[in-house]
Amino acid sequence: MSSSLRNSHRTWKALAHIAAAGLLLAVAAPVGCAVPADDEEELAVSSEEQLLAGEVTMFTETDRPAVVSTEDGRAVSLGVRFRADVAGVVTGIRFYKGSRNRGTHVGHLWSNDGRELAKVTFTAETRSGWQTARFATPVAIQPGVTYVASYHAPRGRYAFTSGAFSSALDRPPLHALRDGQDGPNGVQRYGATAFPNSTFQSTNYFVDVVFQPSSGGGTGSTDGGVLDSGAGVDSGASVDSGASVDSGAGGGVINGQRPGPTNTGVPAGTALTVRDGDLVITTAGTVVEGLDIRGWVTINASNVTLRNSIVRGRSGASGNGAGINVRGGDNVLIENVEVNLAYPSRYIDGLWLGYSGAAKVTARGLNVAHGVDGMKVSSNSKVEWSWVHDNAWFADDPNVGGPTHNDCVQVLSGSNITIANNYLQAARSDNAAIQVTQDFGAVQNLQIQSNWVDGGGCTLNIAHKVQSSLGATAVIAGQNRFGRNSYFNCPILLSTQSFPTLTANVWDDTGAIVPVQRHD
Repeated sequence: MSSSLRNSHRTWKALAHIAAAGLLLAVAAPVGCAVPADDEEELAVSSEEQLLAGEVTMFTETDRPAVVSTEDGRAVSLGVRFRADVAGVVTGIRFYKGSRNRGTHVGHLWSNDGRELAKVTFTAETRSGWQTARFATPVAIQPGVTYVASYHAPRGRYAFTSGAFSSALDRPPLHALRDGQDGPNGVQRYGATAFPNSTFQSTNYFVDVVFQPSSGGGTGSTDGGVLDSGAGVDSGASVDSGASVDSGAGGGVINGQRPGPTNTGVPAGTALTVRDGDLVITTAGTVVEGLDIRGWVTINASNVTLRNSIVRGRSGASGNGAGINVRGGDNVLIENVEVNLAYPSRYIDGLWLGYSGAAKVTARGLNVAHGVDGMKVSSNSKVEWSWVHDNAWFADDPNVGGPTHNDCVQVLSGSNITIANNYLQAARSDNAAIQVTQDFGAVQNLQIQSNWVDGGGCTLNIAHKVQSSLGATAVIAGQNRFGRNSYFNCPILLSTQSFPTLTANVWDDTGAIVPVQRHD
């Protein structure tokens, strides 16, 4: 086929001639010689079904296509890629119809990777204008997640405006994406009803959804595809503890409380939506909240927020990994999240923060359990007001041989790291509540402040390892409160070449300064 046929509208006569010659069009080009909007007399008739209280759409009753009926009479599925800023339910599908767009129309809602989430047959259509069909059961969708709405026109003659999706259509809380943002837009596919996955000249086919925002997060099931969105980030949010941190109280205590089961993880009363499969976040500005995630989460983008969610992981781990792995990006916030691994594995930790190059990661208000290590943290990471407990012990560690060496928080290398106001509750059989190793490189400017720590062979274990030493400014540990459940009655262990700054670290029960042991 010539490039001119791919890049310009053609008359139906020309298309018929091409078909007679045995050629097939590879693209869904809206065909010219069509009926413009002001030439179809039925347009004055309103066919819009009344929206229910609180429902919103991307297009208004007065929005009109440039062409209401193309001359193209082939069966085709036509759609729009969209996102919502907030959780809610899609209650139905809309499309704009010209009087020559005939036959039985079927609407669909799809995940971004083409999984059918719902379908509905349009009934009692009017001759022209906006048509609406409602699903038997509304479909919950999540904020910042991309979906596709479509309808099938069995006799073609669809409405369109060329080039409309060269930029996004923003009608908050709904957004029709710019063509090329997380996939093509508007989308089409010739033949029987199918997921539309091609585009031509960013054409808008006037397909819409009826959306009911929820005030407390979505319910129900969502798609299992890759999450990749461009929603904004509220990085200034804070833990809902009802109080500000008073580090003078020591030991992570806030107005007499410390992090634990009632004030970390997902806030009570939060509605969660089950999401099966792994989440891979690769677009800056993604916001994820209100999910019950049955898979691994990987973050490799800047300005990402994950909050008010549970990460359970999945079975089948065969290599080292974590429930949440922040591999790259800057300004990542993980807040009020429970990492509760349903399939503990000798390969899997709770979280990895920044070991593959991420910058500035904040983990706040987390409830972490059942990883080999609760967290591995590296440069520019901050862990605060979190509860790490119940590490998963195994008799055979594939990395070091022998049993696993479990730590609530482990620092292998990095600089500008803060661990503050946490409850790090290791078992007596664990290695440590906090382990500093320098195995992968030097540690600099590590602040360990106002935590409540307990358990392990030694509770706070600082080693110089492959580095020649660890100096006074490398690690500063102060105002931490220690329990008495370490196996060797050893609150702090320093290697012979480790010289951190230690101030006001005390037994929790008496307030007396804890002893320090030293050996390699």
